[in-house]
Amino acid sequence: MSEPGDEISLYQKGPLRGWINEAVSDIDFSPLALQGPQPLPRPLEVYKVKRKRRRTVYRTRFPGLGAGKGDMCIKGYGFVNHFYLISGWLFGSYAKNSWKAANLVLQEGIGTPEPVALLETGSFGKTRKRFFITVALKGVVSLERLLPRLPPSARSFLIQELAAFLAELHRKGFYHADLKANNILVEGTGEHFRFYLVDLDRTKRLSWLPFFILDIFRLADLRRFFKTLKDILLAKERARLFNAYFAEISNSKVRKKAFGLFV
Repeated sequence: MSEPGDEISLYQKGPLRGWINEAVSDIDFSPLALQGPQPLPRPLEVYKVKRKRRRTVYRTRFPGLGAGKGDMCIKGYGFVNHFYLISGWLFGSYAKNSWKAANLVLQEGIGTPEPVALLETGSFGKTRKRFFITVALKGVVSLERLLPRLPPSARSFLIQELAAFLAELHRKGFYHADLKANNILVEGTGEHFRFYLVDLDRTKRLSWLPFFILDIFRLADLRRFFKTLKDILLAKERARLFNAYFAEISNSKVRKKAFGLFV
């Protein structure tokens, strides 16, 4: 990430104030003692990078973080409509769900940007904004952008490792719900790649379900994911990815054929 001010024309700059609801224990938001919702000691100077319908992405640098963790990515979730508002009250906000999912995914050894804190703004009775803060990854690129750049030999290595990554995600009972090529970040460009999941606001762990029900969610993930690969992977490469994935999941030919009909 560039130093604040280096590329000021590319970003919208502004302060961010709020309350820390949850945070990892080894982060020092001095002078805060992180026990319950408390205000930030000072506003974070943030730079707006990207805006979508229900989410805004910011970058900032915070000196309270440890060495190598000063750059942070902040995803802000604001009011979209009353359906999202009521859904957030009943089932938890997107930011809260992202926080829970990221911590759970990391506990299971699956890559995702390290969660730092959950931040809220506003007050009771008013529309709140919630922010999910993670360490900003360096040296990564989305799968969507990386695949077209790779030579065939490297693509072959990536396909094998990507299949293992997706299979591990599903074997451990996770349903991403928005699995796309641009929601997987990749580190490495040679014979070894590391993958990171992002946009976990709808991710659930469903390992308690029987396998035939869980397969429905796995299939939904795969269908969405493979649609995003049609323009960046050849048909034979997509077939190789599917075969490698299913070899990790099951040796059942019936299940494989059923999946193949819909992917």
